[in-house]
Amino acid sequence: MLRNPSLHPGEGNRTQVTHPTARTVAQLFNRSYHLALQLMAQHFGQQPDASLRRSQLMNASIDVMTGMMRPLAELLVTMDSGHRGRTAGPTFELDAVPAGPARPDVARRAIGLRFAHLAAAARACPAVPEQVIGMMHFYADLFRHEAT
Repeated sequence: MLRNPSLHPGEGNRTQVTHPTARTVAQLFNRSYHLALQLMAQHFGQQPDASLRRSQLMNASIDVMTGMMRPLAELLVTMDSGHRGRTAGPTFELDAVPAGPARPDVARRAIGLRFAHLAAAARACPAVPEQVIGMMHFYADLFRHEAT
């Protein structure tokens, strides 16, 4: 596997993943990572003293980590990185700081839309396992319906 894989060129000791399919899967992984963190931020912003075990937001975050991020990471470490003899890997890169809007209904609608966009992007990549896409659709529907 690449040491410190990245989607961006020239970042110090990081190596850019250049294979197109691996880049797509790495982007899906990063977007899933962002959603997991956003769900946590929303939980703590909305109900900081509430039980973590009974929080739908925290449980959804854990589902994203185990049902989306893990399978995508496992896929990435088997994919060609674009560098001879090295596979790709998860990059854990964020384009923005995850933070939820103050209004829970707006946050849930935004989260639902993010899951829907993620599911559409994942559906366009044949390498992504069907169960991962299914989970993305499930959470898109769940959060969209809760926001209304």
